[in-house]
Amino acid sequence: MPMPLLCNNQYHKDLTAAKKFDFLGGHEKFDFEQSKKWEDRYNRAYYMLKNYTYDEKPVVYAWNILNSIHPGEWQTVIDTRTMNLYFRSDLKKEIKTIDIKKLNFSKSAAVKYLDIHTDQTGLVNDRFQNLTVDKNNEYVEKGFPIGYDNKEFGNSSLFENLKKNIAEFFTTILPKS
Repeated sequence: MPMPLLCNNQYHKDLTAAKKFDFLGGHEKFDFEQSKKWEDRYNRAYYMLKNYTYDEKPVVYAWNILNSIHPGEWQTVIDTRTMNLYFRSDLKKEIKTIDIKKLNFSKSAAVKYLDIHTDQTGLVNDRFQNLTVDKNNEYVEKGFPIGYDNKEFGNSSLFENLKKNIAEFFTTILPKS
């Protein structure tokens, strides 16, 4: 990957489209100020990353990039040096922090979740809750239809089948409520 960057599209398509611009050796001039459409997100982010000069503030710069493009429903930035994951959502714009070093990834650990729209700010490790079949089903019911442009999806047989399959799977690994 010439640039480890994803913008909700197939990587090779975004990279191919960006190669036409001068900042990647192409012949077309990239105008950062004029390229503000949804389709320009990858190009804007790539341009900013390519022009980044290390200044001891990479997390701040990452948020600047996310602020300069059309952000989606949620955004994350991971600081691999400190092992902190920072996130925010479109509904709760305050940045929250998860200290990844404090998470239990052992096979015997309970499966936990955290609502991305939490009101908690700062470090949120203590806000994780045990995931149950009922809670997972609730999130599937609310979340999947939102992610599809097809408004009928939430009432479709395909969605009913998907919910059933997900519920059956999680019944084998999660406790009942």
